[in-house]
Amino acid sequence: MRCNNARHVLEARHGEFERSVEAAGPSGTNVFEHRSLPRRCPGVLAGNGQGTLLPPRVCHSPRAAHRGRRAMLNAAVRDAAGRSVLCWMGTADAGGEPNVSPKEVWRILDDRHVVIANIASPTTASNVVATGKACLAFIDIFVQKGFKVYGPCRNVTPDDPDFVAFAAPLLPLAGPRFPLRSVFVLEASRVQAVVAPSYRLHPDEVSEASQIDAAMRTYGVRPKT
Repeated sequence: MRCNNARHVLEARHGEFERSVEAAGPSGTNVFEHRSLPRRCPGVLAGNGQGTLLPPRVCHSPRAAHRGRRAMLNAAVRDAAGRSVLCWMGTADAGGEPNVSPKEVWRILDDRHVVIANIASPTTASNVVATGKACLAFIDIFVQKGFKVYGPCRNVTPDDPDFVAFAAPLLPLAGPRFPLRSVFVLEASRVQAVVAPSYRLHPDEVSEASQIDAAMRTYGVRPKT
């Protein structure tokens, strides 16, 4: 379900999402992790002799890029992303000072990478350059479920030979009025589910349908027809 003024209620009930589902040990089905990242594509080399972080479809050696890897950004993650208007990108500088910035122009590129447009985010860009890490969070505000994606991150600028490929899925979303200063390329090393606490605290009363109905009534919105 969608609503005509979804953007106006994005920050509502934010406290409901402060607690994410934590999974540990053998039963940790909500957390997917790939500990060997960052992994570099051996087919493309950057100027410093290090393998360049590229999505498999851009990498000259896709078999090497995929060897030993599982699809981190699976169908459930993609579906939640498709129902999320905004995402929030968390970074920190070299001294550990955190920063969270909302992002509207973003796409899941493939089963390992998310591309996010840098339109006016100098702090995020500086932090990514300094640490090479980021976390992206997104939720469906009506169902009150979503995901956090952690991993190594690059700030790909227009003078980078990879820029055209990474920017391609974002340009139609940004349009001519919002030029891309760069593209943040996040490679998923860990994916964690985010679920409203009410699902856990009141499992006999709460369902996705009831959450949607409550949100519609609370914020006075209706599904698109």
